[in-house]
Amino acid sequence: MTASGTLIQISQPPSYNEQEFIGRLRDVYQQAKETKGAMLNEWKRNYRVTMNRAAPAVPAAPGTRANEVFPTVDSRIGWMTDQEIQFSITPACDPFSMYSMVSETLGEQLESVMNSTMKSDGWDGEITKMLWDAAMYGAGFLKCVWDAGLTDGMGTFR
Repeated sequence: MTASGTLIQISQPPSYNEQEFIGRLRDVYQQAKETKGAMLNEWKRNYRVTMNRAAPAVPAAPGTRANEVFPTVDSRIGWMTDQEIQFSITPACDPFSMYSMVSETLGEQLESVMNSTMKSDGWDGEITKMLWDAAMYGAGFLKCVWDAGLTDGMGTFR
């Protein structure tokens, strides 16, 4: 309603053809599937080379399968995980205010919870797997979920 009490005319939403929309979604899906299929061969090749399972390009001879990829990646990941990973939380707020002091305290408490959860739930192993995936496939992903329903409603990471 406007200030004078009259109704405002609301325009109809734009109409679209559902069949055309579904067809475009199928096209995008097919394109993604084909792209992934093309990458699949590269991913398999990377895995075989890293794990020393790729056939050599030369006839079998002593020393032709001396693959240095696995030890190199293994050393690199060992170096990357050599440092102890710690969470550090800094609130984004105006300094020296009451809100800032409360936010800093909450940030410190959240740091403690996250660092404790990382150790007790064995996230180090997941980080190592993610680094191996990144080395072999070009990307490694981690997912973390805060489940507020766990631990009697207090919440925890899953």
